[in-house]
Amino acid sequence: MDYKNVSRLFPICSKKPLLTKGQITELTQLLTGQNSKEFLSVSENHSSCSNPKIPVGFTYLGQLIAHDIVPRTRIRTSDRKVSPELNLDSIYGGVIGQTNYSLFNKRGCFEHEGRDFDVKRSEGKAAIPDLRNDENVIIVQLHRQIQKLHDKVVQRLPKNSQIEKTIDRARAITTTLFHLVVVEEYLPKILDRIVYKKYFTEMKEYIRDIDMPLESIPVEFSHAAFRFGHSIVLNAYALSSGQGATLLLKELLRGKDTGALEERLQIDWRNFFGSCSQKANEIDMLIEFDMGDIPDEGSVVFRNLTAGENMHLPSGYRVREFIQEHPSELSNDIHLTNQNYLDTGSEADLVLAYQYLQEHFERGTLPLWLYILRESVQSTNPSYALGKVGSVIVAEVIRSSILSCYPPAVARSQQPLIEILKRLPQSLEFVKLSGIEPPTQMLDLFNLFEKGE
Repeated sequence: MDYKNVSRLFPICSKKPLLTKGQITELTQLLTGQNSKEFLSVSENHSSCSNPKIPVGFTYLGQLIAHDIVPRTRIRTSDRKVSPELNLDSIYGGVIGQTNYSLFNKRGCFEHEGRDFDVKRSEGKAAIPDLRNDENVIIVQLHRQIQKLHDKVVQRLPKNSQIEKTIDRARAITTTLFHLVVVEEYLPKILDRIVYKKYFTEMKEYIRDIDMPLESIPVEFSHAAFRFGHSIVLNAYALSSGQGATLLLKELLRGKDTGALEERLQIDWRNFFGSCSQKANEIDMLIEFDMGDIPDEGSVVFRNLTAGENMHLPSGYRVREFIQEHPSELSNDIHLTNQNYLDTGSEADLVLAYQYLQEHFERGTLPLWLYILRESVQSTNPSYALGKVGSVIVAEVIRSSILSCYPPAVARSQQPLIEILKRLPQSLEFVKLSGIEPPTQMLDLFNLFEKGE
């Protein structure tokens, strides 16, 4: 592949490999050592509701977002064509930006088989546009929750003899409701707070023109920055408070040979979202042991570092220097110069990895993915959110990915993005149909219109 012809956020790349194959192999072992972090049980989490760390549900919400806008690294003939717009094509399917109406029944609701927590299946195979969403117990149930949200909207819409129009209206409302949650709840949790304010409250324009459609996802995002999610994965999850509901990571990963979900795997979403949910691991270079051997995929460390080398991604230091040298207003606005350059840490679980990477820290050749993970630990919100460089990459791409779903004039209103979204025709129609303001929290979205809520 000609690495110069891929989409890039920054016009820089590494002319020489940052890591040798041998170094990648060694780091694969060092970064996925047996994790000493304890798995937090449901009862422990309920006693620590003030914990500022990321709710575990956002680990998989992020992966759902990635599946919607980022193609597989290894393209297969059966894969759908992926649009860079966060338009929920992975849920609605069809040609890019269009709906696959065969996924719906005569009322305009998603077809399913009566098991309300699982998607429709044919001989065990999920009947969904992107089968990546069925390779994980949590993600496939997130997928189903969005389907259910669509169905709830359909039930509020007036009947129309042209069912396709009903489906399209419900999709437009559902997509905007999803955007509201991403902007108001998800991004503030994962982004540096100053970067979030500049990009989503003040709507400042830096690297990309704010009304420029996103033609494809930049490799700095797809092959490095948004892969921070691999760091926050837990080794086990409490799916519900019921007996036998704790699932190890290796049991959570379903691989390609999937079938219908068992009843015992049904999720209580209060365990995944909200202030009293389980909390994700810190954003750092320590990756859970089972992430070193994912069925059909291998080690995420090996894949991520190899992907960065294949795309000739620059080091994290080089990206930081570019931001300081070129969009100087950005560097000043986010206080990038106030953040110290990275150094090796002293965490016991990572001490060997730090020793191995010492030269890369000193020479400024730390790969972008590793830089972003280490940067979080040294940020003003240590380990609870991304640092400056990682936040800039994610903010640029996610904002563009959302705004690409709407007419260019929407981006030019110079209002906070959450206010822009609330004033869209889709949001106003939702208010008219429901009599309530659009929810901006995931739990509220899931519980929409339910009795007692």
